[in-house]
Order: sequence, then C-alpha cells, then structure tokens
Amino acid sequence: MPLPRFFPDPVLNNVALTAAATAILLLAPLALAIFLRWVVRQATQSVRSKSVESAAEQVQKSLRLVATVLALLVVVGGCATLAIAIIRDIDLHPWANRFVAYTSVRTGQDLLHGATIVVAVAVGWLALRIFFKSLLDRIQAKLLSVAALEGQKEEIPVLRQRAASLGSVAFLYGLHRLGSESLGLPWSVHWLLDTILYVLLVVCAARTLAGIGVLSLEGIDNVGAARLEKSALHVYYAGIRKLLPLAKRTLEAIIHLAAATLIVRQFQTLEAFAPYGPRIIRLLGTFFAARVFVELARVVLVEAFAGEKSAEDETSKHRVTLVYLLQSIVTYVIYFGSALIMMDQLGIDTKPFLAGAGIVGLAVGLGAQKLVNDMVSGFFILFEGHLLKGDYVRIGDCEGTIDSVQLRVTMIRDGFGRMFTFRNGDIGTIINFSREYVHAVVDVIVELQANLNQVFEALVEAGRRLGEAHPDRVLDKLVVRGVTQIAQNGIVVRVAVKLTPGDPDPMPRILRKFIKEVFDERGIQLANATQLAVVLTNDAAEAGRAPGKPRRAGIEFEALPPAP
Repeated sequence: MPLPRFFPDPVLNNVALTAAATAILLLAPLALAIFLRWVVRQATQSVRSKSVESAAEQVQKSLRLVATVLALLVVVGGCATLAIAIIRDIDLHPWANRFVAYTSVRTGQDLLHGATIVVAVAVGWLALRIFFKSLLDRIQAKLLSVAALEGQKEEIPVLRQRAASLGSVAFLYGLHRLGSESLGLPWSVHWLLDTILYVLLVVCAARTLAGIGVLSLEGIDNVGAARLEKSALHVYYAGIRKLLPLAKRTLEAIIHLAAATLIVRQFQTLEAFAPYGPRIIRLLGTFFAARVFVELARVVLVEAFAGEKSAEDETSKHRVTLVYLLQSIVTYVIYFGSALIMMDQLGIDTKPFLAGAGIVGLAVGLGAQKLVNDMVSGFFILFEGHLLKGDYVRIGDCEGTIDSVQLRVTMIRDGFGRMFTFRNGDIGTIINFSREYVHAVVDVIVELQANLNQVFEALVEAGRRLGEAHPDRVLDKLVVRGVTQIAQNGIVVRVAVKLTPGDPDPMPRILRKFIKEVFDERGIQLANATQLAVVLTNDAAEAGRAPGKPRRAGIEFEALPPAP
C-alpha cells in the first residue's frame, strides 16, 4: 500500500518523511538500550556482587554513550538527506513508497512474531518465577528442618538467594538463545548479549554449586561425627576431620577454576589458556588427597604403636618417640610421591628427575659424612631407647627434659625454658633420670649431743609428710640409712626417699623443708654448719650394682666443707 502524501508541496512532504524516518530510527537504539539496561540490571541483582555491580555501572554508562552517538548519527543523517533532497530538488516520496512496498509484508510478519514472543516470554517469566520461588521456599524450609544442618542455618538463605539468581540468569540466557534469531538482531548485538549472559550464567552456577558443596560437606561432617562417635572408626575420622576447612576451600577453588575455564573458552583469543584449568584442578585434587593420606597415616601409626599404657610408662614413651619418627618418614614419602604425580600431570618427565636425584643423593652421602653420622646415631638412639620424649636427662653441661628426638638432632628444654639442640653424632655420655625410679638422698648434720633415736623418728615423720604431700612422686617410705660420719661439728645422718622418674630437683628441697619443721617442733638442733647433700640414682643404685660396674645414669652433688 503506497504512503499518502503529507503535504502537496514536495519540499514540505520531504520534511515530513525525513522527520518520520528519523523518529523511527531513533526509537530503535533507544529500545535496544532500554532492553540491554534491563538485562544488566537483572543480572546484577542476581549476582549481588560489588565487583559485578561496578562493572554493570560501567556497562550502563557505555550503553548510554552508544545510544547517544547513534541518535546523533541518525539526526545528522536525516538532516543531510533532507538538505540534499532540497538542493537537488529530489522528491523522496517515490523512494519511500518503494522501500515500504519491499519491507511491509516482512516487517508486519516480523512485528507480529516479535509481539507474540514478547507476550509469551512475559507470561512464561511470571509463571516460572512464581513456580521457582515456591520451589525454593519449600527446599529452604526442608533444609532448615534438617538436624544435621543445625549450625548452618545462616548459610541456607544465602544459598537460596544464589539459586534464585541462577534461575533468573538461566531464564534470560534461554530466552536469548531462543529469541535472538527470531528477532533478527545484528550479529554484534547477538554476540554481546550471548557473552554477557553466558558469563553471568557460569558465575552464578559456580557460586551456587560451591555453596551446595560446602553445605553438603558440613552436613556429612555432622552426620559422620554423630554416627561414628561410639565406633572404632571415630579415631580415624577425628584425624581427618580437621581437614574440613581445607576440603571446603579446595572444593570452592576447583569449582571456580572450572567456571573460569568455561569462560575462557568463550573467547577465541584466550583459547590457548583453557587447558591449564583442568591441570590446576588435578593438581589441587592430588594435593588434597596427599593431605588426607598423611593424616590417615598419622592416625594409623598412633593407633598401631601407641598402645594403651600411660605416657609415663617407658615402653609407651618409646612407642611415642618411634611414632614421631615414622610419621615424619611417611609424610616425606607421601609428599614426594604426590610431587612426582603433579610433575607428571604438568607434562614433566620424572625419569630424568629420579635419576638425577639418585646421583645427587650419592654425592651428598659422600660429601656430608657428618650428616650421615648424625642420622645413623639418631637411628640407634631411637630404636635402642636411650632417649625418649619426656625423659629428664643430662647431656654434657645441659640438663632438662627431652622435647623431641629426630633422626638428625635431639632437642632438650632446661628448667629456664631454653631449648638446646644437639647433633646426634655429637652425643656422648647420656645421664638419664627417667628410668624406673630415682633416689633422693639427703644428709643432715645434727649436734653431737643429739638423741639419735629422736632424730631418726623425726626424719621418718618428715618423710611421711612428704609422701602425703606428694603421693604422685613418692614411691616408698623414707629410709634412714644411718650415721655416715661423725665430725667435729656434728653427726651426719643420711636418709633416702624412692621417687618416680623425672626431674628430681624439687623433692629434696621440699624434704628439707619438712625436716626443718619437724626438728623445730621436737626441739632438735641442727649443727651450726649443716650441709645437705643430694645423691640421685636410678635402677643402678649402690645396693644393686655389681662391683666395679659404673652407674648407668646418676648425678651426685657433694656436700660443701664446714664453714670455719
């Protein structure tokens, strides 16, 4: 159908046709800009991320700029067309009729088809949104009622919001894939919409899957802890349970790396980086599996070697020391094996590496003889049980408690809290106070006129008070060994108390205190130059030691000479 003339005058008619065409062309970019802004706003509300909101704001500014430039071009083009028509006295009405005749049928069909799609999309959007919201509400209520997720009630609404965002973006992406060709959008607009919606869809899906994975791990952990609490597997599960934070971080990293890989593959210029994503995912999986095996190996070794004896038992301490050694060896082996697997996943040939490691190990073994000597000495110290963790020992001028015994070094902490480190190859004579028992021997000098029977009774009473005050350290009653010396300044009486192994220093001081209290109560006078001596021995005490055989582990503090 031909267009009617707006005015009989060709010039006025040209002005009317140009104005109408310019208005129609201005509405097209305006409608496109409004639609794109709506898509960006919906995507931003779905993701709810500050970085995404900032990027969306920049996109909206760019869209406004593009729409403004297109509008200016349309206006300038319309004015230029009108000016040329007026100058050359061209009637634009026949040109307009031919254009309308060519496009009227197709345009009408396209408009009808587009209107139908818009109505169908609006109805489908409302119906799907109502259904999806109801479904998410029911799932959220169900999750909140699960006892295993009692501690994750704050995370469930966040996960629901992520799922709602994913549904909205998925609907927009599906709408774009179905309707972009029907609407006849230009290729550049189609690619821009497809890329934006695809990236948003992948990001929302990754965040939702990460939330589901973390929530599932929390639920599995709670259920496993409750059901295995009284089971024999509880010890093993408790050992790997502390890896739960690492498991959650690893799962989130794997999901986000997979999402990044899918996004990178969307751009041809970044296609070369896509293969690195699966490799990094395999590396993360290998590292996490190695950590799990390390923790399981530690628990298995503890259960296999620790036994059920108390920590003070010598055999138990020997086992604990061996457990630390075996745990270190197993840890190094597992991490070394996982490192080889990671190298293989990165495409690195491990055979030359192993051959080179063997040659380097041989060179190190020949050049580092002291290191080898330290490790061999540490091996025999560990397996022969000369030093165990928790023993109270003296090595050279250092006296303290064994903090750790390793293959290369032994670490001792003294009474001042200082840590001493000894190379195992340099350790010579070891004086160990933690074997079976020790004797605290105290010499008391009383006046020559003192009644020895009363002195002995007072000393026994002091030993009784010591036993009542420290039953955990005193193994037997105080024994009065008798008079060891009669000097000008007094009579030396020796007493001995059998103690549990360990640091012997506090007990003689406490015994002296009780001796002084009992003597004061009974009126027994100490000599003016009283000196106390302490002799500490273990199972190689004087009564049981063979003639000529030196003490295995002992230390003696000699009495000072009397004051002049």
